[in-house]
Amino acid sequence: MEKTMKNYRMPVQASISKQEINMKFSFSTPVPEVLYQDEDILVVIKPAGMPSLPDKLGFMDLQTFLQASFGQSKAIPDISIKLIHKLDRPVGGVIIFSRSETTDKWFDSEIPDRKIQKTYEAIVCGTMPSRQGELIDYIVKSEKTNRARVVPKERKGAKRAALGYEVLQSGYVDGFGDISLLKLTLFTGRHHQIRVQLSNAGCPIFGDGKYNKLFSSAKNKGWYKLALFSSGILFRHPRTGNEMTFCADPFAKEPLAFSTFFPEAPKT
Repeated sequence: MEKTMKNYRMPVQASISKQEINMKFSFSTPVPEVLYQDEDILVVIKPAGMPSLPDKLGFMDLQTFLQASFGQSKAIPDISIKLIHKLDRPVGGVIIFSRSETTDKWFDSEIPDRKIQKTYEAIVCGTMPSRQGELIDYIVKSEKTNRARVVPKERKGAKRAALGYEVLQSGYVDGFGDISLLKLTLFTGRHHQIRVQLSNAGCPIFGDGKYNKLFSSAKNKGWYKLALFSSGILFRHPRTGNEMTFCADPFAKEPLAFSTFFPEAPKT
């Protein structure tokens, strides 16, 4: 459901020196926070840095953690926890897991009302072309490099990618230039979609070592957290059909990535 975003908030100017944010990204991965659970779904806040699924590096992933914590119970025996939508490893925020076949079939359906509406917040380098708008591109994924890139629509394997954006605040960081805090609404779900679309628009995400040249060099790579967070989801419950909304504040959950640049979260 592609629709433009409204209620633009005037930017609040912020300024911070590079020295103040020159800190190494190292931490003990916090325990995921469960926002909601029933016999069909688990809604969780994924910590940034924790993989959504098992990967070749062998670190604890969210699905394995949840399966060990919630996979077996007297009330709901022999269930299997399955990922409904994935967040990239460095991205934290709200995510949904299935606990039943009812949920699997519901979200596998092509019926529009059964789709998840996803909202993100991000800090980008640069200034967007307008206060609010949409980005529509066609992207392909390279299995060899695990990266995505924008290509012409006619390119074989190209998939349509669309998102809406709203500028919430703007500021300046010494050594990096202008920055902008964005609210993003995802209309499609492609590999690294938000990261590659914003990079292609000339406003790559702060701290993104894959799609932001400022952070892909040996000088800066790995020293800054990716400023992208899954801040909200809205969907209909697969069994009851009731509309459900869950939110998380990136300024509270990922202060190093967000509060460092904008001390006060934007007022809603």
